[in-house]
Amino acid sequence: MEEVGWTKRWRAMWTKGYHRDHLLWVMMSYFIDFAEYQDTKIFWPAAGKRIRVERGQHLFSVRELSKFLGAGHQQIRTRLDVMKDIEFSTHQPTHRYTILTVLNYSKYQDVPEHKKHSDQHSGNTAVTQPPYYKEGKEEKNNTPLPPKGGNAVAEIEILKTRYPHPEIIESGLSAIASTRKANKVAYSVILTTLQLWDKEPVEKVEGGIGEFISRNYAADGKSERYLLAMIKNHRPKAPGQTPGFVPIAVAPPEFKG
Repeated sequence: MEEVGWTKRWRAMWTKGYHRDHLLWVMMSYFIDFAEYQDTKIFWPAAGKRIRVERGQHLFSVRELSKFLGAGHQQIRTRLDVMKDIEFSTHQPTHRYTILTVLNYSKYQDVPEHKKHSDQHSGNTAVTQPPYYKEGKEEKNNTPLPPKGGNAVAEIEILKTRYPHPEIIESGLSAIASTRKANKVAYSVILTTLQLWDKEPVEKVEGGIGEFISRNYAADGKSERYLLAMIKNHRPKAPGQTPGFVPIAVAPPEFKG
């Protein structure tokens, strides 16, 4: 693995908003920089043999990468799954190592006339503001900003994927937001709420939210703690039945950074 030279970046990494998840951003940059530029074989001591690594791939272990980036093992695995979902990369884990493939690596790293491109780019004095922001602190399309230094965005979306009826989850989060004066709720509250729900069976979560909504408890000021208690005490219906809940027209929850 060479530590000299240069690599190119996708400008879409900015416009897609990946920089909002700091660990995701660092990992994407890491794999672009340290992917092999040509096919090679690398001796991996834990496997006791040389491993074939193709152009655009990187051989690593979650444990070593965790130490290098100062992040937990599960945080690393979560971002690897996110990168797969956004079609940035694929990875093949084994018990001793993982091989990650940066998709479209050659498409971007093989651009000819690099010097010409660099000269043209250096002549651009205007800086394009990412579309997520307007002047000041206003957010485009009311898109919420994540907490400072947080990696909440990807974690929130991942936590939502376990539910077969996402409309129930969204209505539950909207109901929580409606208990605030400004109808807004912090990212940290949403993340903590979903993490607590993640400890309960899916049927109890969806059923408890359905009961909470149908009885309009949010209008009485009962917030996420009361809802969590209902989830814990909820008795799911027979297998195969969906929660007795019809989603109501509630605006999506607004977040505050």
